[in-house]
Amino acid sequence: MAAWRQESWVALRRGEHVDPRWSAYAEYARLRGEGLREQALQAASRCATSLAEGDEATRWDFTSWLCRDVLSARTTRSMVLPHPLETVALEALWHAHAQGSGPATRWLVQWFPVEVMASRDYAPDALGAFLREGLAASPADEALQGALADHLLAWVRTDVADLAHDRYDGDPDADLARLAEAESLVSPGDARRDECAHLRQTITNWKERSGP
Repeated sequence: MAAWRQESWVALRRGEHVDPRWSAYAEYARLRGEGLREQALQAASRCATSLAEGDEATRWDFTSWLCRDVLSARTTRSMVLPHPLETVALEALWHAHAQGSGPATRWLVQWFPVEVMASRDYAPDALGAFLREGLAASPADEALQGALADHLLAWVRTDVADLAHDRYDGDPDADLARLAEAESLVSPGDARRDECAHLRQTITNWKERSGP
């Protein structure tokens, strides 16, 4: 947890040097870094209001910058993206996703997975379905293809994690289909193809041991 907070402070320091179009975010980052939480949130609200009243391109540029350069797997989202700004970013991402933006689809799944799942009524594998929806709109987006492949591989890894204890936590046939789909999404020579082959063999071996 301490490492996450440290990474968040690093992200906030990056936020002190931003595009003049959202200079209020720099003020938020500076005040938050100084421990002045109330004043920082006031600055965040001013930034959110300015962005909401501004043009769509600026909101998208701000959101892209946050998703690409500020947020990370080890940041605390609420620290670098407090509520009023989170609302602005989410609205920009949903709007761009509806227009077929591959980056918006990826960032929604990467940084706002709970919100994506809620938008799909928490259906089984809502994130995978969402990524496929994005790919249908942007079929040539290699980054989006990779994101779906990573998602499918992560699902299978979880299912086979307890095979050492002779327990399979998923559906082996469904997992083999996931691996085939993941393999179709990545280029020859991509390391994920090797992982697909390894996992496929692992599942096949388990099916042979477990019998019909």
